[in-house]
Amino acid sequence: MKIELVKNNVPGVPIKINKKMTPHDESFHVSLHLHDDIEILAGNTGVLRVTIDKKSLDVAAGDVLIIHRRIPHETQAICPNTTTMLIQFRIEKLHASEFENMNKYLSLILENTDEPFAFLKSDAPSTKEIFETIRRLQKETMEEKREYEIFIRGYMEVLLGLLYRHGILHNIEENYNKSALQKIWPVIEYIDQNYQNKLSLEQLSATLNVNREYFCRIFKEATHITPVDYVNFVRIWKAENLLTSTDHSILEISMEVGFSSVSYFNRVFKKQKKVTPSAYRKILYAKNKLI
Repeated sequence: MKIELVKNNVPGVPIKINKKMTPHDESFHVSLHLHDDIEILAGNTGVLRVTIDKKSLDVAAGDVLIIHRRIPHETQAICPNTTTMLIQFRIEKLHASEFENMNKYLSLILENTDEPFAFLKSDAPSTKEIFETIRRLQKETMEEKREYEIFIRGYMEVLLGLLYRHGILHNIEENYNKSALQKIWPVIEYIDQNYQNKLSLEQLSATLNVNREYFCRIFKEATHITPVDYVNFVRIWKAENLLTSTDHSILEISMEVGFSSVSYFNRVFKKQKKVTPSAYRKILYAKNKLI
């Protein structure tokens, strides 16, 4: 499986939109890959088959498929003259001001969703308006008329609004409880600085001078996940970088990022990334940097 580094192609806007819709025949195939960006595919002509977790989705004209970040998928044209509109982006880059007071890991968690994708068929009530906005983004990108970047940013705001309104993406402002987060912020900073060390719930709760039960409750209220899940999330992101930029063994990396055993590291890594650390290491990643 390949990890893809998405390169933005609209000046001043952190987004990628395909500038040409080159017709593909049945030989077109993009093997299994994933990336840090949300991907939107909208069918224009023909049929594009997208496989996610062994489930095949046929994107035909007028359909819209939203693939959430870090979801392995592959695509293949299954009929002649298949063309598809494509948009790739990260919310934290488009709305940087909303994330400026949060670190990278927490913002990713607040944005996260349990659903790997959302498939909107052309006859669904919400699809037409979303599809039309995507078409406008595509048109502006292809034509590159004067100040087209401003139109793209504007249409992107409309698209995000529609995706939030229909519950396809989660608006971080709805998950971001500022008062609750302020209570646990010292712990967030402590974890980010000490993730490589052994961290117990008693140790973390002591950072706030509260008991373990109260700490777990207010932490989940602020982040919607448990303290243990947050620590593991940070450790796995750090491990990704070590796996692709060093020749350290899997055991060494698991210890460097704070896991108590390599078996636990393997289990948590596969749960988050859908592949084992060893398989992940074999993946080519542009610049070999994740963080």
